[in-house]
Amino acid sequence: MDKSVFITTLDHECIEIKIRDPKKWNLEHLKDEVEYITNIMGPHQLYYSYGKEIHSLESIETSVENPLELVENNTIPIKRFLISLRSRVYPVYVSNFENKYLLCLKLAIEKKLGCLGMDCPFDAQTLRLENREIPAKCCLSNLPNNARIELELNSFIPQRPEITTYAIDEEDNRPKEPRLVLVCQGSKIFTKIDERAAKWRQVGKGLTIHCYCRNRKCEARNRAVVANLGFGVFNLDTLNSKALCPICSEECQEFLSIGFYCATWKFKGVLKENNVFGEEKTYNKYRVWREVNDEWKCLKFSVRPFTN
Repeated sequence: MDKSVFITTLDHECIEIKIRDPKKWNLEHLKDEVEYITNIMGPHQLYYSYGKEIHSLESIETSVENPLELVENNTIPIKRFLISLRSRVYPVYVSNFENKYLLCLKLAIEKKLGCLGMDCPFDAQTLRLENREIPAKCCLSNLPNNARIELELNSFIPQRPEITTYAIDEEDNRPKEPRLVLVCQGSKIFTKIDERAAKWRQVGKGLTIHCYCRNRKCEARNRAVVANLGFGVFNLDTLNSKALCPICSEECQEFLSIGFYCATWKFKGVLKENNVFGEEKTYNKYRVWREVNDEWKCLKFSVRPFTN
């Protein structure tokens, strides 16, 4: 039975990807299909659902009304290798490849083919370029981009047991982020750390909307609240339906402003008959994006986490 994934990006309308084989119902297969359509390399594809990044499609149900949001992150140096196995070619990527060696490529191959339901342990691989075996000490920066590499598997190597360890106190040792809240003083809007501030004023990373909650049963009724949308692709026309009160989850009213925190965002739209686009970023300061108050005919944002 075919399954479909619906995806929206900054530069494309809603894309439908059909997956015939349920075993390939995974993110790696989806990245290959999207790369073929959009020319956005797989490692540069970041997927979000309701503002949170996803790494697996197992529990994600997408529809035309609630598509996945694809954000392009082209700041990572990537080298692509075309791995040939059993008359098929699989694109495999290694990020920050300048100081990495052949083992890193073998691990990337193991992960990629494993996501496609194929067992390909790194210690069973022999890689050949132009009929010559690639030595283990080969630095990946010495291999050409898009090099076609032949992969041979040694099926006599025994399978390694899959062992996963988890430290039970790992989560407890994580440093807790301070409570950052939004403060308005006249026309000035800024953030500050205040552990005693109301929970409906807390600011999260990504795109935020400053608006009013009018739900009579809500604790934050008639108060200015902060709706944290996180990361993804957002359309100005549909922000109303996404701006939910952080207390009661009801749709908010009367937008005061939108802003960004610890984010990089691209925007694209039509303003006074002119096509306008650009890219901006902010890290440790809350940025109010006042341009949203202009008379846009259409406007879309592509918001991803800030990277140095």
